[in-house]
Amino acid sequence: MRKTYYFDPLRITDYALDTDHCIKKRLINQQPRDNIRDKPMNRQPCLLLLLIIACLLIPSGAAAQYTITKISGDGQTGHPGQTLKPFIVEVRQNGSPVANQQVHFLPAPDTIPVSLTQVFANTDSEGLAQTTVTLRSTGTATIIASVGDVTATFTATGFTVPPPPAIPTGPLPPSPPIPSTGSSRTIP
Repeated sequence: MRKTYYFDPLRITDYALDTDHCIKKRLINQQPRDNIRDKPMNRQPCLLLLLIIACLLIPSGAAAQYTITKISGDGQTGHPGQTLKPFIVEVRQNGSPVANQQVHFLPAPDTIPVSLTQVFANTDSEGLAQTTVTLRSTGTATIIASVGDVTATFTATGFTVPPPPAIPTGPLPPSPPIPSTGSSRTIP
């Protein structure tokens, strides 16, 4: 008869599956019943103590959320190929600036093509992070700055540069006559 053994670590038992598909249980190592693993009541105080410690270490309420605020750069306009002024955000947590926090700058999926100098930027000691945008087409560009699930949205508009005025070709039109002042003089 072929047997397969399955080990149950909590009960220190194994199960034998014989060819008749009957499960037979036997104790391993034949340890006495007062073993700590055989007493589920011994585990409850440990779990309770762990839960109390966790509650004391975690501050009340949820973890503090970041806030992200647009400082400058929103609403700019330019022509394709033009680099705009920096888009700057401020990151705070519990009202204080956060240094060395990574900010992700990303063009929105439905936006015009743009180039970013930094896709990931770390905040400075004042909580500020920035990127510079170069427009690649006409239309509206939407740039999203995010820290975790908190975002700020910037927009910039690319416009077509008007053509220069046409320069006339061919003969020039006659100049208008100069009005006389009533006195004339002949120049030799």
